[in-house]
Parts: sequence; C-alpha cells; structure tokens
Amino acid sequence: MRPHVSAAQNVRPAVLRRANPRTRAGIRMLHAGARAVAQPAVRASVEHLGRRFGGVAAENIRLPDYGP
Repeated sequence: MRPHVSAAQNVRPAVLRRANPRTRAGIRMLHAGARAVAQPAVRASVEHLGRRFGGVAAENIRLPDYGP
C-alpha cells in the first residue's frame, strides 16, 4: 500500500491553494465552480474524464495475504 499512499500524498502546492481559498473572491470562485460541476451535463463529462484519466482503481491494488 505504501507506493499508492505516497502517490496520493504527492499533491502540488498550487492545487492545495486553489482548493483552500483565503479571499472572498477566491471563495466565490470555488463555490461557482462547485455549482457548475454539480450540473447534470457537466457532472457526466467530469465523471467521464475521471474514468479516463483517473488514478488506480481500488480493485486493482494487490494487498498481501496475511492468512487466517
């Protein structure tokens, strides 16, 4: 699991700054983006892009067998 956890924790600082705005304008833009993505047509395309360019599916991660 360690390689998958390390990859998930490798987030660019710019992404974190955009996800956690500090100004009123930044908060408004974040909320507007969330509203836009919540629309049915946009949601379908975002889900399609997520499936196409997304990371490793949980079913594909091989875990060690520790026995009974």
